[in-house]
Amino acid sequence: MKDLFTRYTNDVIATAAFGIQCDSFKDKSNQFYEMGKEVTDFSGIRTLIFLGYTFCSKLMKMLDIPLMSRPATKFFRALIYETLESRQRQNIVRPDMIHLLLQARNGKLKGHDGSTKDNDKKNTAIELSDEDIAAQAFLFFFAGFDTSSTLLCFTTYLLALHREFQDRLQTEIDQVLEHAGGKINYEDLHAMKYLDQVVS
Repeated sequence: MKDLFTRYTNDVIATAAFGIQCDSFKDKSNQFYEMGKEVTDFSGIRTLIFLGYTFCSKLMKMLDIPLMSRPATKFFRALIYETLESRQRQNIVRPDMIHLLLQARNGKLKGHDGSTKDNDKKNTAIELSDEDIAAQAFLFFFAGFDTSSTLLCFTTYLLALHREFQDRLQTEIDQVLEHAGGKINYEDLHAMKYLDQVVS
């Protein structure tokens, strides 16, 4: 079950953060998935390296011991830089995190009220280099890859153990689906109070 949810999470993050379409169910060994697994694997020597960075990061840097594997870091950096270059060159717009970061860098990111200005009526352009955008996208991937799939595994397991909670959640989802005509949007998802309680 962990593998199933890890593949699902990988595909969601690939689309939401990077605007990349991949199908980790059909293509079991796609490069994005394999590199994601490599980056989030902290078994064996990686555990010691992680502890080394936690307690003496300067020494680890001085010894030139990377926190993440060099091939995976190189892969994600190249992927993000290629994405940034092609989007800027071809003026491509996709609804993902890279686009939001580019908008923020260009001072075009709109707030909830539709404005791009702060309280002092000045433009709020943020100084974001390509390296900053790459770091933010990588962090989004790193933080969501394993944690989301683990959450889905535990939630599924607990719902399987507790049929009454599963039935109550299924009823709420069915009601929202019926009300939304079979297509749930963000507001519908946000309105599911019991789902929020189960996942939280």
